[in-house]
Amino acid sequence: MCPEGGTLSIVQLLSCRGWSSDAWNALSLTRGLQDRGHRVLLVCRQGKGENIIRRASAAGIQRIRTLSFKTGFRPGAWWMDIRDLRRLCLDERVEIIHAHRGQEHWLSAAALKLPGYSAPFRPRLFRSRHILRPVQAHLLNRWLYNGPTDRTIAVTDEIRRRYLRFGAFQSERFSVIPGGVDGHAFRPDLDGNTLRRSLGIGPQDVAVGMAASFIPIKGHLLALEALALVRRRGLPVVYLLASSGGDEEKIKKRAQEMDLSKWVHFLGYQEDLPSALAATDVGLFASHQSEGTSRALLEFMAMGRPVVATDVGCVRELLADGEEGIIVPPKDPEAMAMALEKLALDLEGRRQMGSAARRRAEQDYSRDVMVDRMEALYRQVLSQGRDPSSRTDRSAFSGFAGGSSP
Repeated sequence: MCPEGGTLSIVQLLSCRGWSSDAWNALSLTRGLQDRGHRVLLVCRQGKGENIIRRASAAGIQRIRTLSFKTGFRPGAWWMDIRDLRRLCLDERVEIIHAHRGQEHWLSAAALKLPGYSAPFRPRLFRSRHILRPVQAHLLNRWLYNGPTDRTIAVTDEIRRRYLRFGAFQSERFSVIPGGVDGHAFRPDLDGNTLRRSLGIGPQDVAVGMAASFIPIKGHLLALEALALVRRRGLPVVYLLASSGGDEEKIKKRAQEMDLSKWVHFLGYQEDLPSALAATDVGLFASHQSEGTSRALLEFMAMGRPVVATDVGCVRELLADGEEGIIVPPKDPEAMAMALEKLALDLEGRRQMGSAARRRAEQDYSRDVMVDRMEALYRQVLSQGRDPSSRTDRSAFSGFAGGSSP
């Protein structure tokens, strides 16, 4: 075990195939810990994780390896991953295993608890949770979260509360650490005028940005309805949509049908997203289903932009209504239009809300703050000097009141 304040040996496990909130969080955390001199290894999925590996390399992450992380009923592949993970822990003298998705979580627990693993020190197992829907509280999950897992880290308090409300999981094993946005990359002083001019957006226009995948729950069709209402009121509002794929063609067709094409700019996938967001005056989060946390919401806040956001999931926890943006009911284009109208007509109000949003992002959601909190939690668990998973199975299942799973 490392001395207090010394270098930690950490493995971040990430089995996902595509870019997502957990991938974003894992890469941000890995880079932040690496910058502090810790020995960090990012382990990604072979083959299908190439996009993540490419992003990790571009982000400056220096140490990357792969495991198969094959899905489906693959006992042989599971055992090979368990074997390789055990070797990795011994070779690297790993103190912390941090799993970001379910597959690597179970594999890590098996690697540490199945017979045949012998090491002078058992690595501590951490699991991050990024979505609101808790796992089912069946027997194996109660063992996993109350036994081998030393700490589960929810990115919002609402996620933690949903896990604990049925009493299936031990509250002392759950912590809340919000995800970290890179406040150095996403910052208010970036110049978006070149992009605005190239799109024909004048200084009098109010550019509203969305940085969300073109999938139904993200609310692009709802956003178009709100734009139509705002334009009918004579306000110079335009949209900048920074994404690609999915239902993009469907959204384009609908914009044409609503005669909105001249005011909706499809920017495609943006490798340099901060530069694209710099061209906006307001951020828009239009989702109509619960989300654990929103990377786009935090990025707009870090850019110093007020956000119009639907009241779903953890939005009220992340954004102060009336201070850093305006929260509106989901699936209500009239309410969204009224919020956009209010910000479009009040330049000073936009500036004040944007400044407040930036302060909140720096104070609560910056990558530096996230890494501070995570590093402190790692050290706290390491310093406890005991293995919580060595409790009896009966103790690991304590607190479960029975009944249906969450």
